[in-house]
Amino acid sequence: MEPSGGDGGRDLLRTWVSRKDHKASWQHRHPDALSPMYRIRFAFYGRMSTDRFQDFESSAGWQRAMAVDLIAGHGIIVVEFVDRGFTRSRGWKSRPEAAKLLAAVMSPDRSFDAVVVGEFERAFYGDQLLELMPIFQAHGVAVWLPELGGPVNIQDPVHASLLKLLGVHSKREVQRARFRVKAAMQAQVIEQGRTVGGRPPYGYLIVDAGPHPNKAHARWGRRLHRYAPDPVTAPTVSWMFAQRLAGWSMAAITVSLNEQGAACPSAHDPQRNPHRTGAGWTLRTVASILANPRYTGRQVWNRQHTDHGSLDRADDPLGHAEVSRWSKVNQWTISNDVVHEPLVSEADFIAAQDMHATANAAVHEFAMTGLFGCEPCGRKLEPHWSRCRPAHRCRHGRTSSRTRWQRPIKNVYAREDQAMAFLEQAGITPVELVTILEAHQLIIWCDHHTWRLEIDGNVVVKNDPPRMSPIPKQRTPRQTAKTPPGDRVASIETVGQ
Repeated sequence: MEPSGGDGGRDLLRTWVSRKDHKASWQHRHPDALSPMYRIRFAFYGRMSTDRFQDFESSAGWQRAMAVDLIAGHGIIVVEFVDRGFTRSRGWKSRPEAAKLLAAVMSPDRSFDAVVVGEFERAFYGDQLLELMPIFQAHGVAVWLPELGGPVNIQDPVHASLLKLLGVHSKREVQRARFRVKAAMQAQVIEQGRTVGGRPPYGYLIVDAGPHPNKAHARWGRRLHRYAPDPVTAPTVSWMFAQRLAGWSMAAITVSLNEQGAACPSAHDPQRNPHRTGAGWTLRTVASILANPRYTGRQVWNRQHTDHGSLDRADDPLGHAEVSRWSKVNQWTISNDVVHEPLVSEADFIAAQDMHATANAAVHEFAMTGLFGCEPCGRKLEPHWSRCRPAHRCRHGRTSSRTRWQRPIKNVYAREDQAMAFLEQAGITPVELVTILEAHQLIIWCDHHTWRLEIDGNVVVKNDPPRMSPIPKQRTPRQTAKTPPGDRVASIETVGQ
């Protein structure tokens, strides 16, 4: 039998329970007798760090319940600010809801008198609260903490000491969890060869590897995963290593892949690469694939790591930065056994890493970088050392990884000694150049026949550049549009057969 009133029955029961409380019942019957302190208007702030492993309603609910218990008999919450998916190490100005709360604190039309949080560790990290207290005090906004049982008094030595202790515990909780997770992942990769997350490398697919070793996770239906060769892209990876071992350069491999129409990673799997255009292969993509040790069949982890450091100084209120950096080879975590089918042998992979272009130890210095603009295409000229002299050039967007099927515009070259002679026509000497650059916007627009000097958008000189020596003869294209790609390169299908 359903209770009478439906949902209203639950509301009646809640009202009856609250009226059984003598204090609540008395306040309900005498609302005018409440103390002025009861009418404090509070802004509640909460934070949930992750969306994948936490329920937003539950996390925000228990924090709000802690705050309500703290301010019971003193005031009510009139507005809420809850951040979702942001780590505590980020400063308040870097969290959307916290930034809104700070803006509201500094607004004269704010709707609250104090700020309350459900737990110190949910809201603050390190000395963030100590750094933010001058802002709250300057605008007459109190901060209430459950750990203090009420408002913070920064002038009280006990409060100041406790806030520092809570800040240390907040940092320690993050660092301890980070260390435990990394240590566990390292052990799983070395001993079990586990796939610990992330997208599979180009050339592999993620397939099922059996039930989860944790019995509780297995009962929930979680499964292990491993890599398996992708029948579409795995031959491309093997072909790339074969050509590299045959002496091909990175640029030659990239050009050949684009000519043969091989799908690049973003074109093959656009759902995992929505930020990529999928237009074609690039040098960086080819280099990253040839440097990935997972193609040897071993699981490798920690090729990249995240450095956590202060943006300015320790416990800066702006928060801490997270910067991803490449780890050294001796810092990689490699599985003891081969755990998936290799696409290249370990000996061939190592041999491919030892193939490098001859490095030029000379250091070239350019004094006029960024001052040249290309008249035909509008690009900035790039520094280019030409015949033992500093110069600049524009290839109109062409790179060594793409075949130049047509060349309607020749490269534009500009030598720095010619540019200095051209500036002297406008009365600018090398000594005055630095002062003019600091005070004005100067650019030299270059064409094959005519240069013009603009200062703050006004044309000062327009003339032919002084010729001190002939322009270097440009190389003819290595390949032409008349030669089909199949006659110039070995196709992916034929390599290895």
